[in-house]
Amino acid sequence: MEPTIIYRLLTEEDWSAARADALVPRRAIDEADGYFHLSAENQLIETANLHFDGTDTLFALGFDAAALEADLKWEMAPKRGQEFPHFYGDALRVKHADRLLRLDRRPGGSFAVTGMDSL
Repeated sequence: MEPTIIYRLLTEEDWSAARADALVPRRAIDEADGYFHLSAENQLIETANLHFDGTDTLFALGFDAAALEADLKWEMAPKRGQEFPHFYGDALRVKHADRLLRLDRRPGGSFAVTGMDSL
């Protein structure tokens, strides 16, 4: 069975900090809600478009959902009408990721995946 990959969207600044600290930084919304906000692959582009206005490049750090299972919950986001993965662990470690996507804003304004690397 193919693993379910879930993603954490990161700005260039967040990705730089994650590489330096080996930990994915929390954003203000994560602190307020008490978990790391993540997205399934089919939610990634819409999430990027909705929440990263004014940003032209993002990175998406991919994790095997099974590896995070103990602290991972899929919960309904009423505004989007979908369940999203939320990670309730103390730290989201870069070493647990196995892929990295690059997303760039296209001329029409929407993000698109423009690159992928294995970690």
